[in-house]
Amino acid sequence: LVLDTLVDDTIKQGVKKIIDEAKQKVKIFKAEAKANFKNILEYTGEIMCEDPDSAAKQLLQRGVDAFNNGDDDLISEMYMQMIKQLKNPTGRSQMTAPILDITQTYTDTFESSRSLCTPYGNALALLAMMVSTIPLGTTLNSYDPDSDEVTFEDRVVFWILGNLRTTQTKKYLTAIHNVKYGGGINKEIPDP
Repeated sequence: LVLDTLVDDTIKQGVKKIIDEAKQKVKIFKAEAKANFKNILEYTGEIMCEDPDSAAKQLLQRGVDAFNNGDDDLISEMYMQMIKQLKNPTGRSQMTAPILDITQTYTDTFESSRSLCTPYGNALALLAMMVSTIPLGTTLNSYDPDSDEVTFEDRVVFWILGNLRTTQTKKYLTAIHNVKYGGGINKEIPDP
């Protein structure tokens, strides 16, 4: 009886610890997701921000950190928030569809987009920065041509192909490919 009670108490403590750890992870995830979305809104101009460069850099750094920590969930959430912003803007302004030239480095894209002063153009530029910096998942260089599984990367690529209002769609896809197969992520986030 004493042994049974001891085992029950040990199991209950173990389960409580697992639940507490899971709750803490969810709390951290929600805080990071909220910070990411705030940075997206700041950079796109949907909410006022004194330093949009800093907002973009913070978002990209969190993405790189998530990649380095193997956090596919946060990376996926980050991209889904960006897609949502491109699809359904939250702010007061009407998004228009400027033609945006995506260059090899996101710094050039960043500078050209800020002069457009449209939330859609800024969102395109931020997406360009993301796909040029943050892989769509933590498993680089893996491709199984025989797999029927649709990956998150596949879904993002198809979304880009079907939804971006820009003549530069192929450059987004090239950036995704280069980050995945061409050496991975940048070790440091350059200043935009």
